[in-house]
Amino acid sequence: MPQMTPLENELERLLDMICREWGFCIHREQRVAITKRLGLSAREFAIEVLQAEGFPRPEYEVFWMRRLSQRFKQHFGAAEISK
Repeated sequence: MPQMTPLENELERLLDMICREWGFCIHREQRVAITKRLGLSAREFAIEVLQAEGFPRPEYEVFWMRRLSQRFKQHFGAAEISK
């Protein structure tokens, strides 16, 4: 199995946090798809997580979009990350 980059590790940590705190425990394949992205914004992260959880129109989930985006920004100290 290939070694994860530091950014991939941080995304995994964030996904673990939201799983424990809010119950958004997405499937392994979807977690890998998120962590392997070359660039990711807080909004894109929120949409990816909500889609993985089965929300058909995640952008309309204002409460969770805001909370997930804020947690991403807190975790990374930025609204966007890239490898």
